[in-house]
Amino acid sequence: MSNTTKTPTPSAKPAAPVKKKSGGIPSGLIILVLFVIAIVIYEFVFGNGANFEGGDNANEPHPGNYFGIVYKGGAIVPILLACFLTSIVFSIERIITISKAKGTGNIDGFVRKVQSLLNAN
Repeated sequence: MSNTTKTPTPSAKPAAPVKKKSGGIPSGLIILVLFVIAIVIYEFVFGNGANFEGGDNANEPHPGNYFGIVYKGGAIVPILLACFLTSIVFSIERIITISKAKGTGNIDGFVRKVQSLLNAN
């Protein structure tokens, strides 16, 4: 065995903690709120007495009245409506996020700057 001395390597600096920016309202809360809205729409819009014969939602819906027909779909209707509302709300949120992420700077200048920084190392 040879007697070689190891030179101490400089220890790497710990990375500074990245501060997480608030992400807004949690998704679970939005889904819960949309489910409550779906139940309200189901009970008070689709289940409105004006959509049914005799003014009672226990009766048959008026012929051709789609709100009454949808109400007669049962308990699955608010769940499906909540899924529909959720997809609309999150699609709008994605559109807003992507439009903000586009930025306003010059893309060619950004690429040249990154290339020069990479070449400098």
